[in-house]
Amino acid sequence: MIWIIPALGILGVVVWFANGIRKIGAVSSGDPVGTRSGSALLLFDLQTAFWDAETYAEPAKTDAMMHIFAEVEAAKSTGTPVIAARHEWSIPSTKAVAKLFGKSLAIEGTSGTELIAPFDDLADHIIIRVRIHDQ
Repeated sequence: MIWIIPALGILGVVVWFANGIRKIGAVSSGDPVGTRSGSALLLFDLQTAFWDAETYAEPAKTDAMMHIFAEVEAAKSTGTPVIAARHEWSIPSTKAVAKLFGKSLAIEGTSGTELIAPFDDLADHIIIRVRIHDQ
């Protein structure tokens, strides 16, 4: 019978962690961008934490940067809105998942969630995706 208390504690942690994983896959909430033409250029995860994570070689980043600038210029020349989506984990369970499996990147309130300098003023709108708050 003494095993019931630790088992309930472990079960509670598993349920809490599973709920965090469920929320990671949930649709983000926030202010809508507004009515648009149906087209937009979306820029995802161009944040310091991801760009500087040494995941990509410098030549690949230089090439990507060149293409991003070209796409933004093309979008703006036709009046197509440019939307940058920033990624943040904001509740305890999703922060735990990010710490365990995501190298502690993009946790709300930490450095690295901002867009990198070359891209920080390109977007017409910046939204935060996967920023889920407990209700």
